[in-house]
Amino acid sequence: MKPFNPSPTYDGLLRQTNALYTLASSQERRISLLNESMERLTRDFNLIGQDAINAESDINQQLTNYIDQLELKLASQQ
Repeated sequence: MKPFNPSPTYDGLLRQTNALYTLASSQERRISLLNESMERLTRDFNLIGQDAINAESDINQQLTNYIDQLELKLASQQ
């Protein structure tokens, strides 16, 4: 990256200051939008994540019950 060299004239310094202000304002808006997006995605993930955990827990319980039934059936045949 090129080092910053201040302009030797007042008008040049004023232009540079305005450009830096515009850049900083733009970056602040971008950071704000990214933070809002991150918060929304985190909330969505937490909701979806809990639903997925609950669904997998239910499926695991059903599989466990099915395996128990098969084991009982196998034990009764022997």
